[in-house]
Amino acid sequence: MTEISLAPETELGSVPAADARLIGAEESFTRGSRAARSAGTTSRLRAVVSIVVGFVLWEIVARFVIHNDAFLAAPSAVATRGLIMLRDGQLLYNTWVSTEELVIGFVFGAVAGILIVRPWRRGAG
Repeated sequence: MTEISLAPETELGSVPAADARLIGAEESFTRGSRAARSAGTTSRLRAVVSIVVGFVLWEIVARFVIHNDAFLAAPSAVATRGLIMLRDGQLLYNTWVSTEELVIGFVFGAVAGILIVRPWRRGAG
């Protein structure tokens, strides 16, 4: 059985056993981190490639298969129109109106739901 000394070693280059175990754990962690970073990078790359491929397919289908913008507009046409609406101020105005409608509808729905459920909760208690 090996005896472990907790006293620090005085010789240059020697490492106490407890520190050696920490260094080993650190190296293992570093190797694991590298593998995790590599897997994360690969996953991120796949995500970006799949999004780009999706936009390219959308553009091809919209331009060459379905020729009617009412059914499927190409992403380039959507982006162009979005920029025009942003410059005109229409996009911000319409976004604000839609947000107001969303909030008002949510509040009405929540109040109605509370009023509908509340009488039943009184009878249950």
